[in-house]
Amino acid sequence: MTTMFEIRRTPKRGRLVMFGVLFALLTTVGLTLLAFILGTEPNEVGLLVLPSAMTILGAAMGVIFVHNTLARRAINEIVLELETPVLHLDDYFEFNARFTPKADIDVNGITATFECVEKAFYRAGTRSRTYTKVVFESQLELAERARCLRETEQRFSGLFHSPPEGMCTFLGTNHTVTWRLRIHVDIARWPDVREEFPLRVLPILGERPAGA
Repeated sequence: MTTMFEIRRTPKRGRLVMFGVLFALLTTVGLTLLAFILGTEPNEVGLLVLPSAMTILGAAMGVIFVHNTLARRAINEIVLELETPVLHLDDYFEFNARFTPKADIDVNGITATFECVEKAFYRAGTRSRTYTKVVFESQLELAERARCLRETEQRFSGLFHSPPEGMCTFLGTNHTVTWRLRIHVDIARWPDVREEFPLRVLPILGERPAGA
């Protein structure tokens, strides 16, 4: 039996936290202004437009925050399994993506994307700029419509080929080349769940790096 290496990612909660902070800030300020205006100038309807808009926008942010949080909790953690933790150019590699939902969910589709991203950082005068380009991308459909039952492990497999002419993983100060595998779970009636897993890609097996 082949040993599989697991790659786990801590869910990125930055966007959820942002929605939560905006919800608290906008609703608090909006309701405070509404209370102040109604208490001092009850007949000035025009003054109610801005605080009312802030309150409504804050409430919308709150709905998005709760919706995304529940979707993330429903799908639970996504785990990536690989036969080897290090890949090489011109390699075929199999992988599994698995998760155990905490609730019954309907999935419209699950896709995996294997890609290489090149970034260059440079200064133009007093400004710092970043050049980003996806130099390789391959997408695979892992599943179509499916019913995923609560507390039942869901496992989806796929096969990718790393290009022989591709670039190896490189992490420099002003230039980086990174590889990643992205899993996208399209959940019916809920926000989609996306997860990224960084991968390390080396030269073709047996090939000596340039300058060696």
